[in-house]
Amino acid sequence: MQRIGNHQTTAVNSRARLFSILAAVGVSADEADEMVCAIEAGAVAGVYSAVADMGADAPDGRGEVYGQGWFDGVRRVTDELAGEADRLYGQRGRAARFGLRVPVPATLERAPDLSGPAEVTPEFVQQVLEIAERHYAELSGRSSLSPEDSKDTLAVVLPTVRVSGVAGYPQRLEEFAQANRVRLERLFRVYGPGGLYPDGVYGLVEWPESIVLCERIEADWLWLESEWADADYSELQLDRLREAWLYGTKRER
Repeated sequence: MQRIGNHQTTAVNSRARLFSILAAVGVSADEADEMVCAIEAGAVAGVYSAVADMGADAPDGRGEVYGQGWFDGVRRVTDELAGEADRLYGQRGRAARFGLRVPVPATLERAPDLSGPAEVTPEFVQQVLEIAERHYAELSGRSSLSPEDSKDTLAVVLPTVRVSGVAGYPQRLEEFAQANRVRLERLFRVYGPGGLYPDGVYGLVEWPESIVLCERIEADWLWLESEWADADYSELQLDRLREAWLYGTKRER
């Protein structure tokens, strides 16, 4: 009797832990009841199948009477197991009866996804554009063709900054432009208007946001390429800018 009592206590404690775990991940007590009942009934059903298979495996050489007794014994055990499985599956409400109902918060707080696309607010676009326009004017000697069009382009480009990098991106762009002044100046001189190629071949070089594009080409090219294609912008122009930036600005032309 003591052994049976110990097994029952262990079973209750195991259910308590399982209910607590399920509730902690957002499963209600009623749903947890359903799951635990199904698990326990399924375990007994598995034993039922194993015992039922023994019905045809009576030891040889013991005679017909022994064989019939073997079969009857297996059938009696399987009947009991089937009844136990049904009983376990029907035991709803144990979480409440055992005092195991664990309050589940209405909403589970989750850590924000900082790897997703940045929220491109007008203020963020304007701040980035001002940095790009200033460096573009200093290095190319030209001003923006159309700030509004540049804003539209940046609205496509800046989501690739990622949420985690928004706060520091203006400073990062400043540092990028400062560290690459020679390359950017060469980009504008060789590939921009009046350079070695007919106007329009490297059309993006004519815009201040080309500085942002160059930074994004190095930081997250695949994401930039995807966002650009989704916006139905010229993939040829972006590919040409990438080619010019990566392979045409590291040496004098």
